[in-house]
Amino acid sequence: MKEIKPPLSRRLLRRPTDPIMSLESGAVDPSEVSQYEPPILYPERSLVGSLPLHECARSTFSAFVPFVVELCVTLVEKFGLNCVGIYRVSGNKLAHDFMAAELCKQLGEIDATNEKWNDIHALACVLKTLLRNLPDSLIPKAMYPEFLAASRVESWERRLLSVQRLLSIMECYPKHPEYRVHRTTLRYLATHLARVASRQSVNRMTAYNLALVFAPNLIQSTEDTPELFMADSKFKIWLLETIIKYHKWVFSPDLGLESGCFVPEDSEDQILLTDEALAEAMAASSAGSGPEFANQPGRSEGDVRPVLQEMLHAAALLPPPPSTSDLEIAEEPGPSKDRPTDVTTVVEQALESSAVEFQEQQQQAQMQRNRPFSQPGADHRTRKHERSLSVGRRRDE
Repeated sequence: MKEIKPPLSRRLLRRPTDPIMSLESGAVDPSEVSQYEPPILYPERSLVGSLPLHECARSTFSAFVPFVVELCVTLVEKFGLNCVGIYRVSGNKLAHDFMAAELCKQLGEIDATNEKWNDIHALACVLKTLLRNLPDSLIPKAMYPEFLAASRVESWERRLLSVQRLLSIMECYPKHPEYRVHRTTLRYLATHLARVASRQSVNRMTAYNLALVFAPNLIQSTEDTPELFMADSKFKIWLLETIIKYHKWVFSPDLGLESGCFVPEDSEDQILLTDEALAEAMAASSAGSGPEFANQPGRSEGDVRPVLQEMLHAAALLPPPPSTSDLEIAEEPGPSKDRPTDVTTVVEQALESSAVEFQEQQQQAQMQRNRPFSQPGADHRTRKHERSLSVGRRRDE
């Protein structure tokens, strides 16, 4: 029987003392050693623009979630859930720059022993920096108008169903199979942020506070002028807050309103802030200020480095992420029903469902204004005229 060798990436990232790494044993061709380059977590230009999400090194549990996202989320959940103002308080800049530079290196060159890794606030900022500088935001820019229109629908049920449908469409968006990676990463991140919000009595980070911090990083348009940014901010914050609070529901299969499915009731709706209050809250968020967040420690609850080293070793043994052509057929973890069926035939119409509903509401309002008997008392005169005609017909009979 022919011996099956592990993939080259697995062989070359083992410890040098491993027998399988011995060149004398013939397990590795010396010519392959010079050609092989260990993977990087995200590219060197990450702080000014990075690789597409689906080309980043995959996580240990899914080819649809980048490892660097799993790394930051895991460390925050293990060591930072009780840190006051997590994701809102800015960490030490030196620690942030060090971590960002290390994560740009090849896996075998990352210094996982430095004390700076224990600044959990700086690590949280690295995650926000990565997500903000993706070439395409986590909610794709091509779908920004549809998501924004969905957040403006007046009916709470239809608004929530529109968001659910758009998230389902990301699974099979025409000519963009990489949106499956965006959707799975968004679901993973929303689940994590919901866990952070569950500790709000300790860390003081509600779902709204987290949405306020993450919305500019996850929801971006192709043209983001200051005026458009402020005009759309409250709708983007509502959208992300909804995804965090109802993540289990909005990422469930697309059922549609006609199915009679249960729609969660709205609660703690903070989206009706005035523009002045919203601007003040966003300014405080960007500065990481406020009396409730002052003088809070940025260190983690324990030593991050052993867990970090263990995760980096596990990442070194993983296969590369799937190619773009493989994304359409690759299976992600979880029930297969998470991927909607029989949607491709109506995807173009469904993409515009939320926008069409918004337009229909505008048309109905216009029709009400243009009704021929729109003056006060017109309906009463019309009914009186009809009654007189009816009485006249009875007399003739």
